[in-house]
Amino acid sequence: MDIFTPLQRAVNGARATLARYHQRARSRRYLAELAQQPHLLKDLGLTYDQAMQEAHRPPWQSMQYRVKAQPTQPMIESPLLDIDRA
Repeated sequence: MDIFTPLQRAVNGARATLARYHQRARSRRYLAELAQQPHLLKDLGLTYDQAMQEAHRPPWQSMQYRVKAQPTQPMIESPLLDIDRA
């Protein structure tokens, strides 16, 4: 058994955690900027208060509000792209 394996796992885990915290902090800064534009918040389905509450959460807390994905329509409808008809 390699003695460095547990240490390497711990270091890699800490590195991944710090990267996740950094991404959350960056996303929350961006959300705080978006909160100044109500039409963009409406597209996300968030109110100003919800956006600011999320933007001020510490990075070690996961997201409270999730953006709901909207169903998408195909961009192009073409019989050439429909392989079931061929």
